[in-house]
Amino acid sequence: MDDFEFWRRTSADNLVRVGGNKWNRELAALMNLDTWAAKPGNKFVPRNPIPLCGALSEPSSPVRALPTQPRPNRIP
Repeated sequence: MDDFEFWRRTSADNLVRVGGNKWNRELAALMNLDTWAAKPGNKFVPRNPIPLCGALSEPSSPVRALPTQPRPNRIP
């Protein structure tokens, strides 16, 4: 996922780079697709391959969070 993010957002080889908000929307859409594909009735993938990191919003209240966050990086 990190390699794809690098290519999509910062690589000089990609002529159509995106900013942080667009990347976040694309990542959310991919996450939804992979979550659907991993449901027991679908069985397209054994589990969602996008890594998640744990976070706590309140004491002992786990929140699922994506490990990548949108960061502004405008390249002229």
